[in-house]
Amino acid sequence: MIPAPTVLVLNARPAKVLQHHVSQLQSHGYTVNVCTDLQALCQSAAQYLGQFNTPWAIMLASSFVDNCGAARRLRGLFPAVGILALVTSGKEGLLTHALRSGADNYCRYSASAALLMATLHPLLARAAAAGLSVFPAAQVSGMPEAPEYWALVERGWVLIGPQQQRIRLTTGERALLSTLVAAPGLRVSHGRLLNAINCSYPGSRRPYHHARLTLLVSRLRRKLRAQGCEAPFKSVHRWGYMLTSLVHDRS
Repeated sequence: MIPAPTVLVLNARPAKVLQHHVSQLQSHGYTVNVCTDLQALCQSAAQYLGQFNTPWAIMLASSFVDNCGAARRLRGLFPAVGILALVTSGKEGLLTHALRSGADNYCRYSASAALLMATLHPLLARAAAAGLSVFPAAQVSGMPEAPEYWALVERGWVLIGPQQQRIRLTTGERALLSTLVAAPGLRVSHGRLLNAINCSYPGSRRPYHHARLTLLVSRLRRKLRAQGCEAPFKSVHRWGYMLTSLVHDRS
């Protein structure tokens, strides 16, 4: 029996028009998995990459800005996966930006079911031909190695590294990573991180400020390097930090 093709959908803002698309895809034999945040979508994609014998692709159905950010993130983690971005505007500049962000193609929210499926089909066919659905990326010739996987366990006090390292976290480090993992876009501003860290130290006479946040991050990076791994996040210049690897919250 040939498995049904699967479409993983990112939709942080449920809309009736998407519900219509989902129903149409399901009625034509597609399996649709709707995720309300990027972290959940990344986790589902990682599972399909290595465990499910079925062709699959990703459809981005959030705001234009969120779709572009998600496309960049997903393209870095899953270079071979097909990505379709839904758009509300046909302006050339916006469409070009969506494609440059990492989407393979785009389709209007107002498109018919026939056009939507015709746009998705080549992405699914490519996945099936490449064996993307059958093997982890590291086992398929010509594909990059699978992304690193991390996990927060023991109520967030321990970070499991990609080689099963166990890194005990301080209160501030736990607040930093937990906030990043829970963020819808997997990125958090300095202000929000400082607030989360300070809330984790109730009654402290020495609240964290930007300099102490930088020191906390530097110490955490050194702690991780001592365990043979690089931090699963990076600095966003003059704004905050963002995750660069999948971090599962199993706390």
